Amino acid sequence: MYKVSIEGIGGSLFLIVIIGVGALLLIKAIKAIKQEKADRRSKKDLLDLGIMVAVASIIGGLFIAMNYLNVVRVEDGSLKAMFLTGFKKIELTGDEIIEAYAVDWSIDSDHAPVRRTMGTSIGTYKEGRFTLKNGNKAYLLVSGSKALVVRTSDDIFMLGPDEFDEFVSDFETNVIKIED
Repeated sequence: MYKVSIEGIGGSLFLIVIIGVGALLLIKAIKAIKQEKADRRSKKDLLDLGIMVAVASIIGGLFIAMNYLNVVRVEDGSLKAMFLTGFKKIELTGDEIIEAYAVDWSIDSDHAPVRRTMGTSIGTYKEGRFTLKNGNKAYLLVSGSKALVVRTSDDIFMLGPDEFDEFVSDFETNVIKIED
C-alpha cells in the first residue's frame, strides 16, 4: 500500500485553515457559554455555532480522508487505486494496460495538469480528473510532479504516491515492465 498524502506548503496551509476554523469555533462556543441567561443567546449565535461546527467537521473529515484513504496498491498482479473526490476506483491487470511510463512534469511539461475537471488540488497534491498541457484528460492521484502514467483503452491514470521509486519498482515486478 502506497499513501498519497498532502505534504509541504499545501498541507500546511490546509492545516492552518483547519486550526483557524477550530479557533473561531472555540471562541464562539466560549462566548455562547459565558452568556448569563439562555434567553439572551440569540438564534443567530446558535446558527453561527452550528455552521462552524459543520464546516470544521467537513474540513477535518476531508483532510483525514485525503491523507488516509487515497492509496495505491499493487496486489495479486494488479494495480488498484481509489480516487476519493474523482469518484473513481480502478483495478487493472497487466493485460488491460496498453502502456506505462514514468514522467516528471517539472521536466516534461506536456504531462503537467493545467485544468481540474473534478477533484482536489492542494499544493503538489492532486487527486481527480484533470486536463493535461498536451490536451489529454487523465485521472491523477499524485503528491508531487513525478507520476507513473498508465494508459488503458479507456482512460489515462497518473499515479504518484509518496514513496514513488518503491512503487514503480513494485509495479514493474508485479504488474508490467514500464517503458523508458
